[in-house]
Amino acid sequence: MERVQVVVRIKPGEDSVFGPAEALPDAAAGYKLTMKAHEELQEDTWARPRGEKRQSDGIFEVDDVLEGRMSQQEVWQCFEEPIMRRVFHPETGEAHFGVTLMAYGQTGSGKTFTMMGPEECKLQPLGPDGNIVPDAGICLRLCNSLFQRIESNRAERGVKTTVSVGLLELYDEKLFDLLNKRVPVKLAQNRAGYFPMEQQLRQMSSLQQVAAVLVEGYGNVTL
Repeated sequence: MERVQVVVRIKPGEDSVFGPAEALPDAAAGYKLTMKAHEELQEDTWARPRGEKRQSDGIFEVDDVLEGRMSQQEVWQCFEEPIMRRVFHPETGEAHFGVTLMAYGQTGSGKTFTMMGPEECKLQPLGPDGNIVPDAGICLRLCNSLFQRIESNRAERGVKTTVSVGLLELYDEKLFDLLNKRVPVKLAQNRAGYFPMEQQLRQMSSLQQVAAVLVEGYGNVTL
C-alpha cells in the first residue's frame, strides 16, 4: 500500500506571523520545508487547551513544494499523471483504483481557491468558448483530464467508462447532499468501507455537465 503524498502550496503575498518559507530538496523526503516566524509569538496566540505554547517554527518533510506564483494549470499538472496512472490501468485502460485528492489547511490558507478557484469561477468556471477559465481550480481540471483519458481509451482500446458525480458537504460534523436540496446523509458500512447512504449521483458525459453540477452544488454550500 502506498503512503499518502503531501504537497505544500505556498500562498503568495501572505501577510502573517510567518516569514518566507525555505524549501530544500531532500533525497529521502522530497523536500524539507522550513517555516520561521517573523517574531516570537505571544503565549495566547497559539494557545492549547492546557496553556502550552504551540510550536511556531519547524522543519517539515513533504513530497513537493509549489511556489506561490504557479498558475492553477501548473499546479494541476503536478498531480495529473500520478493520479491518472492510479485511476486507469496502464495496459487495459480500465478504471481500477480509488484516488483521494484533498486540500487541508487553516481558514484563509487557500484551500477553496486551489480546489475551486476564486468566487467568480465558482459561478462561471467555463468561458464562452467552453474551455476552463485560467483561475478555475483542480476539481474541474481533474474532470477534464478524466474525460480526455476516457475518450483516448475508448478510441484506442474500445474501453467504455461511465462517470458519476456526487457532492457532499461536511458541516458541523454532519453530511449534507448538495445535489439533493441539501438533505442530511448518513454513513453506512460494507466490506469495502464506509459510504454515504442514498446520496444522489448523476451520470456525466461532458465537462460542461460537470461544470453545471459544480455551480449547482456550490450554490447549496453553507456560507
